[in-house]
Amino acid sequence: KKSGVEQELKNMLEQYENMKTGNKELNEKLSEEQAKIQKLIDELRYVKRSNRMRIKELESETETLRNIMKSFVRQIDSLNTRNNILRKEKKIIRNKYESEVVEKENIISERDSLSGTVKKAQKLKTYNFEAIVLNNRDKKTVRAKKMQKAEVCFLLGENEIARKEYKNVYMRIAAPNGMILMNKESGMFEYQGKEIAYSSKRKVNYKGETMNVCIYWTAEDRQATGKYTINVFVDGYDIGETSFVLK
Repeated sequence: KKSGVEQELKNMLEQYENMKTGNKELNEKLSEEQAKIQKLIDELRYVKRSNRMRIKELESETETLRNIMKSFVRQIDSLNTRNNILRKEKKIIRNKYESEVVEKENIISERDSLSGTVKKAQKLKTYNFEAIVLNNRDKKTVRAKKMQKAEVCFLLGENEIARKEYKNVYMRIAAPNGMILMNKESGMFEYQGKEIAYSSKRKVNYKGETMNVCIYWTAEDRQATGKYTINVFVDGYDIGETSFVLK
């Protein structure tokens, strides 16, 4: 019985050593428990086998130390679980940052000033949006697995105050999960002081008169089913929105 108690104490001593982590405070507590176990082992060596009462007491103390060790095991398991969650959260945040396409923009109200009013009056408007999806034969489709191209057409409205010049028209297509669709021709542009992604763009020669504009985006991967939202930007303004649904 004495040898059995001693062997169990040695096993516990080894288990504590294997339980140590990168947590300094926790390791100190584990070392304290190891010291208690070593003390019992040292004492047990000098206890005679005939001293059943003391051996029984040491066996009881061993049971107490075993329960304490179980508590530490639960604590370490909980700590490991939390660390795994934190690692996953960190990975998600890093992926969002690297993709640079998932952050949705908050529209900031124009300041009611003379310069702001003039600039606002120069804002172009869009009408008669039509968004269609084409397959590899340039035929209309609503099937996600057959989508090859998105075609978005609209009227860019008349505006006598707006500058007559070549203008970049940017189109952003947001997938059902909020991600901006991109391909090798996509890029970034400035909007409200930030760089945001665009799916496709087209340069038009705007002369202040109503004109028809069509923008195309070619898919490089298979798309998901659901609703896709399209926004069009000119001169730093979000000037129109439409959508299409893939099944």
